Amino acid sequence: MALGITIQRVSVFGNKRIVTADLTFSGTYPPGGEALGAALLGLSEIDLVLPSGKSGYILEYDYVNAKMKVLNPRAAISNTLAVSPHPTGSISVTSNAASMADHTLSGVAGVAAGAGAEYSGSLSLADVRIIAQGY
Repeated sequence: MALGITIQRVSVFGNKRIVTADLTFSGTYPPGGEALGAALLGLSEIDLVLPSGKSGYILEYDYVNAKMKVLNPRAAISNTLAVSPHPTGSISVTSNAASMADHTLSGVAGVAAGAGAEYSGSLSLADVRIIAQGY
């Protein structure tokens, strides 16, 4: 997939150029991100990229490889829960909530913030706004 880029505005702030652009991701997202070099934004060098999030995704610019990455937000599960039948005999489990009265829930679930995982697969994400600063 090729990254669609629509330049919305170009400004000058001191000796820096500020480019506001909308990005469109469509098709298969490549591992490592979509190429977004300075020339694609009308710059010769990028100092800073400020991407906005969109539709629950987190965007991150990879300065070393000049790529825009899309991340899925996630939480780290620190513990797990187990469900087991009471030792009173065989219990059939159905979707009926009342059947859970015959089961024991053990363990402690803990959720903590975790780093986002890079997206993989097909992606359709339009009008992701970025602001890039450079020369």
